[in-house]
Amino acid sequence: METSPLLIVLTAALCTSAFPSHYRRTFSATNERMTWTAAQAYCRENHADLATVYSQEEAERIVNTTTDDPFVDWSEAQ
Repeated sequence: METSPLLIVLTAALCTSAFPSHYRRTFSATNERMTWTAAQAYCRENHADLATVYSQEEAERIVNTTTDDPFVDWSEAQ
């Protein structure tokens, strides 16, 4: 998969710790380039917060539903 140089900021519209797991999470994206700190501030002002992607499958689902060619950073931090 080729990635775009633009940072796609994904934000969780629902806070997963505050809502039961059966609620479907939704995401918003922007093509604006930002630092991590700026992206977090943007998300908190406009949505909820930066999203946590919990699996490779979820990352692929997000990438496959966007209209642009997003960059999604996936790491297996434990």
